[in-house]
Amino acid sequence: MLENYSVIDLFSGVGGLTHGFFLEKFKIDAGIDFDNACKYAFEVNNKAKFIHEDLATLPSNRINSLFTSKYKILVGCAPCQAFSQYNNNEKNDKWKLVYSYGRIIDEIKPEIISMENVPQLQTYKNGKVFKDFVKVLKNNNYSIDYKIVNAQEYGVPQRRKRLILLASRIGQIELIGPTHSHRDYNTVRNAICHLPAILDGESCETDKLHRSRKLSSLNKRRIEATPEGGSWKDWDKSLVLDCHR
Repeated sequence: MLENYSVIDLFSGVGGLTHGFFLEKFKIDAGIDFDNACKYAFEVNNKAKFIHEDLATLPSNRINSLFTSKYKILVGCAPCQAFSQYNNNEKNDKWKLVYSYGRIIDEIKPEIISMENVPQLQTYKNGKVFKDFVKVLKNNNYSIDYKIVNAQEYGVPQRRKRLILLASRIGQIELIGPTHSHRDYNTVRNAICHLPAILDGESCETDKLHRSRKLSSLNKRRIEATPEGGSWKDWDKSLVLDCHR
């Protein structure tokens, strides 16, 4: 069954989303991203080609020619900097890449679509950007389901909310419901407690990915002064005044 489906990942980065499909034995046709530094990690981890292109200008027929199976799965997570509550900047025009994704869908009409972004995309520019994207899907007769989900409710050891959209031209499609509740949330402790303890600035001898950045004494004091779920607003004045350090 899966041999009839293949995946292309737009705005792929190093291929985190692609890797989920890879682990589930889908055929990966390509990942496309503007940042060529992602090439090595994408290709090594997903056994698929990485294409260094700007999706704002890449012709759709070039993307379409990369598909090798009957049913095309096109996934994409456009850069979120323009929408993020931490980096919202009217001068950042990366929001236009959502329209690039819509253009590609409109011209290729892949059977299955997936999109992920920060929740703020739904309200950005009074909701116009997201509504225009959904309109493209409706005009092409896609079954659509989208909602804001909390990664914590799906076994991820992180409180992370994201807008997830699925769309299909070959039948009804819907997001699965939560797999975890507050009674069995995974935690950071559960995820990394097997790793040996290291000090700041140290690297683990047996795991190259387990390393810690060297912290200044000031930043250590800030961490100690921050309660669970807290922020810089919980610090005393001596820590806030030096916030640039």
